[in-house]
Amino acid sequence: MIAAAVCDIGQLRQTNQDYVFASDAPVGPLPNLLIVADGMGGHNAGEMASSITVETILKEVRQETEVPDDPGTFLARLAQDANYEVYKASLENEAWRGMGTTLVAATVVDGWLYAVNVGDSRLYRILKNEEGQTQLIQVTEDHSYVWGLVKAGILTKDEAHVHEKKNLITRAIGQEPDVEVDIFAENMEDTAQLLLCSDGLTDMLDDAEIQRIVSFPGFTPEEIAENLTKRANDNGGKDNISVIIADLRGERQTC
Repeated sequence: MIAAAVCDIGQLRQTNQDYVFASDAPVGPLPNLLIVADGMGGHNAGEMASSITVETILKEVRQETEVPDDPGTFLARLAQDANYEVYKASLENEAWRGMGTTLVAATVVDGWLYAVNVGDSRLYRILKNEEGQTQLIQVTEDHSYVWGLVKAGILTKDEAHVHEKKNLITRAIGQEPDVEVDIFAENMEDTAQLLLCSDGLTDMLDDAEIQRIVSFPGFTPEEIAENLTKRANDNGGKDNISVIIADLRGERQTC
């Protein structure tokens, strides 16, 4: 795997409340680890929520000594621990009251993807065949008002993309003492790359445009992440933009 990340402030925000971590090298017992958290709340509270979340996960992963039997359940436990830390911090500081963050985290172990999510940050699989054709598959489901309408058949995905309430999320890290975490496990046999991102990307680009950009041949993960971020900024950059690209067929060179 070769992983690259971009975390950009965008065109309109005064601060960057996103927090990302991307390692294609081992982190504790995990062979790799990818995380995107998109914070929310005033007075730097969103920035605190996302950083507490990611740093709590990293701290606990690094304390482990053996690869867990079920990496998905392991990641979910870490997400729940991070949720409690954010919730506790929000009670200890009035300026942080009500803060929260989305979370999507993933690792690939022995050819399997294990991932968790809370909120509307997303994980996609990018499939590429020998003819160069690319397919973008959304793994996670948004915990949002409009995604609920999509699942109910009331809105199409295209209609949800432009809906006035598309940023209203229904589940977040740090809002309550406990949180429900979605867990995913998928075989990566046909997957060339992974894309993790905050809604700062997906609000500015629809899936068709994302697929077009990741389809360009010959680009490194760093260049793909930068191209996606640039396009989101060109389209308005209304929020912080976080992008992680992980090339599952590549191998980072070491000296």
